[in-house]
Amino acid sequence: MSQNCPHNAAGLTGADIRRPEISMRFILPLINLLRRKHGNEKVDAVVREAGLMPSELNNPDGWVSMGFSSRLRDEIFRQLYGLEKQPPRDDPMWQLWRQAGREGFKRESMGNLIFLIRTFGSPGPLYRSMPCSIRRGSVGLEAEVLSYMPGRVIFSVTPRNPETYWEGHERCVGRIGCFEGIPQVWGLPLAKVQHSHCMHDPDNPARECRYIVTFVERPVFRFLSSFFIIAFLPAFYNCGKGVSLSATII
Repeated sequence: MSQNCPHNAAGLTGADIRRPEISMRFILPLINLLRRKHGNEKVDAVVREAGLMPSELNNPDGWVSMGFSSRLRDEIFRQLYGLEKQPPRDDPMWQLWRQAGREGFKRESMGNLIFLIRTFGSPGPLYRSMPCSIRRGSVGLEAEVLSYMPGRVIFSVTPRNPETYWEGHERCVGRIGCFEGIPQVWGLPLAKVQHSHCMHDPDNPARECRYIVTFVERPVFRFLSSFFIIAFLPAFYNCGKGVSLSATII
């Protein structure tokens, strides 16, 4: 679960790179953000060195491995920012992934999907559906809502197999940005996220990443009773029948 990949990322084969572990839709907001910052030519070189052709990123329904995600991270640091190794956890460079998480919920990134997402009515119901999207888009993760009330939700994200799962620190930072960015769908302020437990803490790693999210609800939802939300929304927004939002989560 540490940010250091236990495998030989440099020796990954094409099959290893394309192993379906993380949805390409999780990768695209970061790529699009980097293209705006650094231009297509430089970003295409990063993608090639990480092991894919840039044209393969045109398929949002594709999948890549966590190994590719790690190689992409390392090549971003090396080619775009001149860093031969990962910076400390508190380095501002990691905020790239946080920014990309927010970007995924802007109109420019979501396209016409934003109109479908707005049918949730307000951020609260969308937050409650997020565990399904996290599980669908990252096959190695479990996610659940630990508690919910209007304007506040607590998430727990854990590996399905703690003995074998690993991910980089950037994945955790990206989730923070994603949770912050959801209210943008309705033109509301960014949510506030407290990351109280972290699997990647080098000194005291937790068994989970826990996120406490506080957000502004739309006025029409602000006055709904907690009973209504708890009793009825799961019937509409469950993993089997709900809308998949993995298109927007990094």
